[in-house]
Amino acid sequence: MNSNELMAVIDPNHVAQSDLLYLRHAGSTIDQAILAYGTLRNMKKNNNIWQPEDLYIIVTKSYEGFLTINNTLDWIYINFGKRKTIQTNPPLNPLITFNEIECLGLWKE
Repeated sequence: MNSNELMAVIDPNHVAQSDLLYLRHAGSTIDQAILAYGTLRNMKKNNNIWQPEDLYIIVTKSYEGFLTINNTLDWIYINFGKRKTIQTNPPLNPLITFNEIECLGLWKE
């Protein structure tokens, strides 16, 4: 099977995750946030898949990764640090915020 055949397996509206090692939490908190983004992006929210405008990754100045999710009512923030928590306040000192569509200097909330 060549690489073009492999590419055809994935629906063009989905995000592919090539490195499953991060499922074992082998990567940094940024890597884990990116994996969680891709996983959630391929899951359904109501009747459609999650859209990029509802998902962002925030990297703080101390290089911690957060997954930011718009759950329709408000934004929630998943911290992939040692204490792995879900919080309702944005992380302090965001350095960069991005998804597959755009890259923001600061969080837009």
